[in-house]
Amino acid sequence: MGHISLAFLIVYCVSIRYPDVTKKVSIPLIMLLSVLPDIDIVLGLAGIDLVHRTITHSIIIWFIVGGAIVFLISLKYKRGSEAAIYLTAYMSHLVIGDIVVEYINIFYPIGDVTVYSPIESGSMQHISLEAILVGLMSTVVITKFKNRKKKLFHFGYHARVDSFLYLLLILAIIISAIYIIVEFQFSLVYVSILIILHSAAIATIILLWIASWHEY
Repeated sequence: MGHISLAFLIVYCVSIRYPDVTKKVSIPLIMLLSVLPDIDIVLGLAGIDLVHRTITHSIIIWFIVGGAIVFLISLKYKRGSEAAIYLTAYMSHLVIGDIVVEYINIFYPIGDVTVYSPIESGSMQHISLEAILVGLMSTVVITKFKNRKKKLFHFGYHARVDSFLYLLLILAIIISAIYIIVEFQFSLVYVSILIILHSAAIATIILLWIASWHEY
């Protein structure tokens, strides 16, 4: 939830300054890219042995790979700005999310410079941060949704595939909630808080999905 909310807030702030750029990007894709690094967890559950917070969380690998992709897209399609937004969504998970919570080896796989955070996954501090980010995202979406006569956001891109992406995003949040509850074996109070937060995130995404219909 935190990664999704953070990516949304970053792109929303960018949209205020550069509306011509963000109106050409897919918001549900932005959100999905923000949680894509955690695909290593899903692969692990599927029996594919990929250590968490390694390859998919490598700042160096994805900065080089992503930078090359942005450069090539910019040369061929003249849409480097949009590609950079997508890369920013992915990198926000690594550069902000993983540094703020738990740890990350900044130089993986060429070296070991691991940055540790005092905030542990599943701690009250972590849940509080998630609640703040989800709350901010929800506030932006609800506030904008109330004013339907004007453009809700500077997000002008919408394709048929976006509906599928929104559904996939909701599914990802549900799977995340189940995984966290099973993995950490929280108390009933913690479980209740997590369910409320995940439900709030899903409700906000559904509202954002509905809001996108009014943009076109």
